[in-house]
Amino acid sequence: MSTPAAAETSSFELGSYLRTLRRRWRVVVVVTILGVLVAAAYLELRPREVTATSVVNLNVVSDQLFSNQRAASTLIDTQTEAQLARSSAVLDDAARAMGSEVSGSRLRGRTTVEILPLSTIVRISFAAPNLDDAVAGADAIAQAYLDERSGSAQAKISAATDRLEADRADLRTQLIEANTLRSNAEPGTPAAIQAASDAELINLQLPALVEEINGLRGVDTSGGEVVSGAGDNGAIVTPARDVTLVTGAVVGLILGLILALVANRLDRRVYSVERLRASGGGIVLATLTSSEATIPVRGTDHDAFQSLRERLLAAVPERSVLALIDLTTSGQPSDVGVNLALTFAEAGRAVELVHTDRTVELMNTMKVQLRLKRVPAAKSPPVKGWSSWQSARVPELVVRVPESTGDGGASAAALGELLAHPANEDALTLVYLPADASRSLRLAAARVGHSIMLVVSRMGTRLRAVSVLADELQAVDAVVYGSLVVPTKRRLAVDQAEPTDDVTSDAAGELAGRATKG
Repeated sequence: MSTPAAAETSSFELGSYLRTLRRRWRVVVVVTILGVLVAAAYLELRPREVTATSVVNLNVVSDQLFSNQRAASTLIDTQTEAQLARSSAVLDDAARAMGSEVSGSRLRGRTTVEILPLSTIVRISFAAPNLDDAVAGADAIAQAYLDERSGSAQAKISAATDRLEADRADLRTQLIEANTLRSNAEPGTPAAIQAASDAELINLQLPALVEEINGLRGVDTSGGEVVSGAGDNGAIVTPARDVTLVTGAVVGLILGLILALVANRLDRRVYSVERLRASGGGIVLATLTSSEATIPVRGTDHDAFQSLRERLLAAVPERSVLALIDLTTSGQPSDVGVNLALTFAEAGRAVELVHTDRTVELMNTMKVQLRLKRVPAAKSPPVKGWSSWQSARVPELVVRVPESTGDGGASAAALGELLAHPANEDALTLVYLPADASRSLRLAAARVGHSIMLVVSRMGTRLRAVSVLADELQAVDAVVYGSLVVPTKRRLAVDQAEPTDDVTSDAAGELAGRATKG
């Protein structure tokens, strides 16, 4: 009786296999197609062969008169009959009957003889490149085999009859001699009595011998009869086209399934929740589906970001630092940090986004889409190497980026100093580290951050990168809370035209002041 735990484990493993096959369906399809192509090539390369079969019923011939009291099948030596049917004499006669220039010995490899158990039925099969030759060959061999058996039976009966005729002639001679002795001897003498006894004994033997001779002469010496000719039994074509193609497809499918599982085992990229969590990536907090990213986010991904926000609001305390470490492999600017911060700000939460990736394309897009205004030094904590920008679209959002993009942008020390001087102590600080961030920068963010979240790309991020980072984070007592999974080919739609830096006006200053007060 299976336990609920065992049933759950079995269901989990089955689901894992099904997910694996769904991911690797291309491998299964390609290998299955290759199996069909190999089968088709085999059909083209191997010569076509047609096998026809004649069925004959053997007539058992014996020179023993009392052998008919036994079942005919017990009088058949199967090994002898099989050898006789494929003997040179039979095959040579069959070759002559077919009008073939090939010798009988060349037909032996194409001939198969099967004697059905406990019966006198023999199946004689012959293989040829076409149906007509196969049928002609099977019928010719069957008839030659029966003729050979008939000739052998006639010879056996003739030999037995000749032996009995000789015995009868000898008895007749003995009878004449006995009658002569009896007629020449004196009646009542021992010689006359002996001669009379011999003559009587011979007279008793002669009828039995004559009866046996007559019985042998009445024996049917035919080898048997053809029950059904090769043309009536149908033919077998090898290799069978449909069977071969189906076999190739089945073998290809099985190999495809095996290769899919092996490839899945050897693939060290992120492709399943289980393996991501086992590598130290934590739980999957949200999954983005669109390959085209925008700021602000739209479509189904908008709900994914909102769901992620609600989960983080429940898990991350206020006035905390949340570090987003990007492990994607696209090499393109990411929208994740900006859109997550924007989602928090839209809910009325004061957010300070520390974005260490200051690329021209990303800055242009944020300036245009968020309507960023530079915050003057008087209204921003004086941290060297960083500039502050406030969104006129969502005043609760402040973006802080490095002043320079050269030589790796912000340093670990600069990041640590920045996090020590937040623009708003009551705000949620969101630190985004791009995929090319240095190791020291990641450790600095993890050391200060209350929670760590990874950004990984499905079928792009290596599991080893996740496990190595998780091990390094443990060195600074940081634990990965969870991961955000994005498509491998996710691209941010950037704005190419670079707007001019707009120093905060009095109105913008008021917005900054409101954001500072939370």
